[in-house]
Amino acid sequence: MKTGRFYINNTLLVNKLKRKGGRLKTDTDYSSAVFKTSNGEISVGYSIERDEGEKTLTMLDFLILDTAYLIYKDYEKYRNTFTVRQLIHAIMGTNQPSSKEKAERFAREIEKLRHTRITINYEAEAREKNAEDEGYIENEPLLPLEKIGKSKYKFIEKPPLYRYAEINSQVISVPERLYYCGNTVRNTERNFLIKYALLHELEVMRFVTTGRNKYNKKYSKDSIMYFEKSDRRSEPDGGLLTEIDWCIDENESDIIKSESEIEEKLSTVAGLHTINDITETIKKVLDYYVIIGYIEGYEILRRNRKGAVTGIKIKGEIKYPDSTRSRTEP
Repeated sequence: MKTGRFYINNTLLVNKLKRKGGRLKTDTDYSSAVFKTSNGEISVGYSIERDEGEKTLTMLDFLILDTAYLIYKDYEKYRNTFTVRQLIHAIMGTNQPSSKEKAERFAREIEKLRHTRITINYEAEAREKNAEDEGYIENEPLLPLEKIGKSKYKFIEKPPLYRYAEINSQVISVPERLYYCGNTVRNTERNFLIKYALLHELEVMRFVTTGRNKYNKKYSKDSIMYFEKSDRRSEPDGGLLTEIDWCIDENESDIIKSESEIEEKLSTVAGLHTINDITETIKKVLDYYVIIGYIEGYEILRRNRKGAVTGIKIKGEIKYPDSTRSRTEP
């Protein structure tokens, strides 16, 4: 099942929640995201509530949320319902095996998102955008789904993070070829998270460097996307490994560790093997993007020869491959 497009929620609120340091860890936490507009600064307040026993959000959860939004939008294909296996295939492609274990893992994540609720106060932003809604979401599930039978779900309404994102058009739309990368990279769960993280940063760079966002001065031509705490991450230096929440032991992926614990795991043989695998996947994905004309070139940044990827320097212009005539599909 190929979808044609993928979507990424690019609100400051969601980007803050994606980072481990920005995630709310208790039911009583309340925070805010502040950003600049033409009329000055605007603050959006938010809080998260979880049922007892539910774990914190991971990068996989945000990938599931973005894919669920895709399914919601594609009414003709899905009729507002989907199964766990359909969700997996929408993410990874129909040519990838969907084992019982994988289906159970994704079902658990869907249930977590159904039982994790968010409150968002964006009244000031809604007024500035002249939005029709009141600008307040109160204690709504991140995935508002009705469960039908053992593995089928039906949308009750549009997910709240995307109702919020749509008022200022902050949902990135990406051609599916940028996700699937032909046959260059197997669409395993880890590899898809790598592409998910890379594509978000590349699309923000493309948006800024084409002059459409005068408030974000972070990116320019030949910019670097960083995956380490010295930039804006508050977690230890696992590089992209930390960014995608991928631990050496997959069973520990939801556990937030201390810096010393992460460094110890990364120094093991298994840790070094994982780092090498992730680095090779990054190279294959970026090489594919060069071939189809999405990027002109790149440079991998690491603190040392065997270390995790901490940054990627993107050389030249970023543009959709559909508009490139001098390159051909591999």
